Amino acid sequence: LIVRGEQFKIETIILDNDKQYLVGVLESYNISKGENIFSFNAKKTSSIIENKLHHVRSVKIRKELPSKVYLEISHRVPIMRLSENLLYVTDDTGKVFMASKSNTSSDVFESIPILHDESAVLLRPGNQLDQNAALALNIIKKFNSVINPGFKITRIDTSNDIYIILHSNTNKQIYIPWEELTGDQQISSAIELMVNAMIKGKGNHLSKLIILVNQNRCHFTRM
Repeated sequence: LIVRGEQFKIETIILDNDKQYLVGVLESYNISKGENIFSFNAKKTSSIIENKLHHVRSVKIRKELPSKVYLEISHRVPIMRLSENLLYVTDDTGKVFMASKSNTSSDVFESIPILHDESAVLLRPGNQLDQNAALALNIIKKFNSVINPGFKITRIDTSNDIYIILHSNTNKQIYIPWEELTGDQQISSAIELMVNAMIKGKGNHLSKLIILVNQNRCHFTRM
């Protein structure tokens, strides 16, 4: 009788870091005032929200007796677009979600690189990147870890059978052989070679940069 008493009914629901989602979350996932705080399953509710809302990375729910519930929602941060014509993006885990005003600003959306990959075009929110698209994401993650590289990657193209091709905002194209990107160390080496070559060849009028990871060298050429 004490556990089910009036003092243990949920009276206050607080969404710590994102008040704009509070109403929608409460309506969709049956977190309602007046419910008994002991019968409310926080772990199950967190899992449901994370599985249904693809742009949500994690949900932490904490109950504070006698009658308060705290929600903390963290959102996925997009680092790559899956198409020039769609609003689908992915975060660093490879999870696909839809960019919107509520989770991705227009500045962020326009500034992240666009992936050109035949299989990725078919992906939808909730799917996971795999194969070539997953490797492309890994390259972008490694590139993003470089401090002040001096240029941006605007596009990454996986349609070529021999090379993965990166387009920069300096109108240069970087070619890296697929067969030389066999692990994290090779990808890191390729990024290091690429950044050093682009810095040193800043005024170079040649537009094509070929990265040879296994030979630890690279060279510019014409398109």
